[in-house]
Amino acid sequence: MPDRTVCLCPVHSSPSGSQLLEWGAWSECSATCESNGTRYRRRSCVGCCNNVPTETEICGLQACPVHGSWATWGQYSTCDKSCGGGWKIRYRKCNNPSPSNGGEPCYGDSVQPTKCAVTNCPVDGGWSAWSAYSMCSETCGQGVQIKLRTCTNPIPRYGGNGCVGSTNATRSCQLRECSVNGSWGHWSHFRPCDMSCGGGLQMRLRKCDNPAPLHGGLPCPGQVIQTKACNTQPCPDQMKSSLSPNVIG
Repeated sequence: MPDRTVCLCPVHSSPSGSQLLEWGAWSECSATCESNGTRYRRRSCVGCCNNVPTETEICGLQACPVHGSWATWGQYSTCDKSCGGGWKIRYRKCNNPSPSNGGEPCYGDSVQPTKCAVTNCPVDGGWSAWSAYSMCSETCGQGVQIKLRTCTNPIPRYGGNGCVGSTNATRSCQLRECSVNGSWGHWSHFRPCDMSCGGGLQMRLRKCDNPAPLHGGLPCPGQVIQTKACNTQPCPDQMKSSLSPNVIG
């Protein structure tokens, strides 16, 4: 195989039989991107050659990779709640600069949430269920039963409104009629004497109706009738029979 090594001959000397061959490979570019770099190549020569041709061209014109970088955070959004714990959000963009030409993206979060409206919301009170009615306040006759409720469902908190209405309700009740013991009414006037002389009786009455005994109550103690003697003076016939014969004759 012929020797293709470039051999520079002395000046003004060019041996016969020397021959230029094909171009060699390009050298590496003097720049990798976004710069007017250069590269060159030379012709091969068989024998000794003077003025061996060399070619040069511009290279490295491709764009360099641009790695992304975050822009500053934007403003927070409005909180999604007014109380009780909510969230607000802000964003940032990977455009300072944006990644290009195979550059790496921005690393990290593009969204940043934070808590807001952490104060407790007012809680209005609510009534519990009514309790059962209590026992009747009286064992007989008219009484009262009571039922209760509380403002605990829920308890008002953090400035919330209380419950509206009463904590108790009542109704009348009667287990049985009460027994009523009898009590005497007023005495009537004495009736006329049943005898005009010789000793009679007068009578007066009273009734057990003030009140009358009811529902097993006790009757009135004592007598219904009261009597007293009247016209006790002797009758005329009795007076005569009591006189002696001497007095009569």
